Amino acid sequence: MSAEIQEIRTHTILFKNIVKKLFSSNSGLLLSKLNYFFLPVVLFLPLFIYSQAVQ
Repeated sequence: MSAEIQEIRTHTILFKNIVKKLFSSNSGLLLSKLNYFFLPVVLFLPLFIYSQAVQ
């Protein structure tokens, strides 16, 4: 169980770093559209991974 929790934490940190890079980068309109696409993925994927780990 602890290994799975550690994996979830690692994923969460990775996703946070990706989001920070996307939002801090000044690549214009395309990137802001990508942010709106990736934000739900970034929010829900850790939840999905966690729900799989719990089962």
